[in-house]
Amino acid sequence: SPALRVCRTGSPCSSRAMTTCKGFLGEPKFWELEGDAPILKFNENQWLQNHTEEAIAHSKAWLVSLGITESRMEIDTTPVKETQQNRIFRADANRTFRDEAHKLVYIKLLSFAAKKFGDYQQSLGYVAGLLMLFFDAATVFKVLTVLNDNPRYLSGYWRGGATV
Repeated sequence: SPALRVCRTGSPCSSRAMTTCKGFLGEPKFWELEGDAPILKFNENQWLQNHTEEAIAHSKAWLVSLGITESRMEIDTTPVKETQQNRIFRADANRTFRDEAHKLVYIKLLSFAAKKFGDYQQSLGYVAGLLMLFFDAATVFKVLTVLNDNPRYLSGYWRGGATV
């Protein structure tokens, strides 16, 4: 078992868990930048700050359940060109994160996902935002692809219009 240390939140966590978290939670200034972000609205009694290692371990189990390994690729995070659809992504970014750098990665990820899936629905953005707390954008894209494409999960769920 790795030695415990005190995380930047003041709670114990293993250095191994934090160094293996490639999402926004693994950033040294995450809580300073995003502590009051809308994505954390239901973080009752600072649960995530006090259970970071446990949450990261659970997120790793999500990947195993889906048959996914963390990506070794990096997504080009150069901001995307402003378009009508990207304005929707910007609005969702503003409803999800506080930090501009996080918003730009999120917008880029949503633009890739919308292009791959042929459509976009706001719940896709919420799921992507939650996953980005734990994983890099390339891994989140893999998870979203499996959830969208595999009939066991949410196949076709993220369409802009209602489906029956």
